[in-house]
Amino acid sequence: ILVNNINDRQVLVFDIVGAYTIGRLIADAIYLEIDVKTFNRKVILNILSRLKSNSKLVLNLQRLTRKELVNFFEEMFKVVNELGHIAVVIDEVGDIVPQDRGHYAQEVERSVRIGRNYEIKPFIMITQRPQKVDKNVLALSDYYIVMSLTHNLDLEAIQKLIGWSSTEFEEIRKSIKNLNVGEFYLIK
Repeated sequence: ILVNNINDRQVLVFDIVGAYTIGRLIADAIYLEIDVKTFNRKVILNILSRLKSNSKLVLNLQRLTRKELVNFFEEMFKVVNELGHIAVVIDEVGDIVPQDRGHYAQEVERSVRIGRNYEIKPFIMITQRPQKVDKNVLALSDYYIVMSLTHNLDLEAIQKLIGWSSTEFEEIRKSIKNLNVGEFYLIK
């Protein structure tokens, strides 16, 4: 819903598991499957050449391994950071900037940190497992939309992000566990 209502700039959607592509979730988007394994500036510029004024480009990355994903994001965000004035959506962001930092895209973290200076906004990161996403990246967010979570480690990650004690968070913890489809908490 958010992405479909961004109309004042180009939108780049990174579909890591193919959910956006399979369901064609973004109206009037250009869908592109990324299956090359070597990424450089020329390849990235060719991909981005598909973006038109105020258009949306969904990049299906489900065929890439974790290492290939990180290499792709490193090259992509070097260019995105230069171009600016774009909206970015990364689904399953924990695959790109994981807490364990095994395969980690530094350029994505850099973009989250300084991208607003280059009009990279909104920068939307989506995860079902906040505990698996690098805490530095999550802490750089201004807003959190929290839908139903049941795993205690994910709930603890949210509690730590908003800086509440266990006692202060207890009522919301119970409520988050029982949210229905379409219900959420908006936390600033």
